[in-house]
Amino acid sequence: MDLRNTMAAISPALVVGLLAYPLFSLVETSFYNVRLVAGGVSKEFVGLYNYIRVFSDPLFIYSIEITLVFTIVSVIIEILLGIILALAVANSKFKRLWISILMISMIIPPLSVALIWRFMAYPEMGLLDQLTSFIGIGKIPWLSDSFWARILIIIVDVWHWTAFCFLIIYAGYVSLPLILYEAAMVDGASRLQTFKEITLPLLKPTILVAAFFRTIDILQAFPEIWQLTFGGPQSATTILNILAYLATFEFMDWGYASIVALTLMLITALFVLMFNLLLRRRAE
Repeated sequence: MDLRNTMAAISPALVVGLLAYPLFSLVETSFYNVRLVAGGVSKEFVGLYNYIRVFSDPLFIYSIEITLVFTIVSVIIEILLGIILALAVANSKFKRLWISILMISMIIPPLSVALIWRFMAYPEMGLLDQLTSFIGIGKIPWLSDSFWARILIIIVDVWHWTAFCFLIIYAGYVSLPLILYEAAMVDGASRLQTFKEITLPLLKPTILVAAFFRTIDILQAFPEIWQLTFGGPQSATTILNILAYLATFEFMDWGYASIVALTLMLITALFVLMFNLLLRRRAE
């Protein structure tokens, strides 16, 4: 019992320490010019210089914009498709078959997904070029044009993770009380009215949970985009995670990288706070 009590007292402090130390180290690094030198690391205090440098960098501002656009657009599409698929599968005779098929994309590792889609988007030889040519659109420069590269990373994320949103929303949908739908049928409500007045309101907490998990996950995205576009072309798909990676390992600018990481952490915290407020409001 004494050992259990001791562990119970130590555990919260240990968890706080494990979380606080990396955060403190990250904040501290943002005020230093850190360089690799013979025999170790050289740290020179530069105050707010790194912050001035980062927040005046157009690439940093652009990275925030593309991160938010990529996150918001991907989540909205995945949630909408998740709702449509959940309703369709729930009313199908082959529920298990469709669930198994939809889960295939979700269980493929991100790196493999990136390689598959990079091959599909390859100029001339890729499946995407062949499909767009077949339907008369012509060849699309998926990997060499800034606009289409941004579209491609959204398509890949939607293809990979819509199944996740579907599973959460489907689980919420099949658990809704049938008595409400029976009452709606007795009252002569149409399918659209039933969806608007019963299904959607009752599914809102479930939809918010799915959107919450996908938002947090997309903000941390890295392997798929890196392997697919390497942040290009011309930094078109350089989200904050990729910018932090480049600053750390390509340019060895650790002060810059720490500020990028802190910015991503702040954006993530704001989204978490927003979803918590929305879920709390729904619970009241």
